[in-house]
Amino acid sequence: MAGITSFFSKHPNVGTDPTMKTTRDFNRLARQRGWAPGSTVWKLHWNEFVSAKLDGLFGGPDEDLQTWQEVCRKLGLRGDFSSFNKCKKALSRVNVNIVDLLECWATGKQPRTFRSREELEHYTKVHRKFFPRSDAKQSRILRIFLKNMV
Repeated sequence: MAGITSFFSKHPNVGTDPTMKTTRDFNRLARQRGWAPGSTVWKLHWNEFVSAKLDGLFGGPDEDLQTWQEVCRKLGLRGDFSSFNKCKKALSRVNVNIVDLLECWATGKQPRTFRSREELEHYTKVHRKFFPRSDAKQSRILRIFLKNMV
């Protein structure tokens, strides 16, 4: 959690609660700082915040098979995940919001999945749960969940 600690060190008098959902933790900070939801400054800090949350979250590098298996478990997937290819194949069929996926480490709750990319897109836009594409592309695991949204 070094990344998130570093993020909050830039915002004195506001701490993070590791058991709090990512969105609630950030929205609490945004309210205290007066960042209007959806504004340029809000988006800038949101991107920085979720990137910091990701830093070290998986508990291991995403080149580690155990990390991939943990993501499969967090999503409630069942099956044989004894190889990277098996994990990747299973994960590629899942429509999940990346922010919700990251939140499940704090909440212990299984993230919501969607039957279609369109349902995921609608949910993501309504709840403003966007994850920086450039950061997701740097993670072998998260890039599997990237979807083109119009």
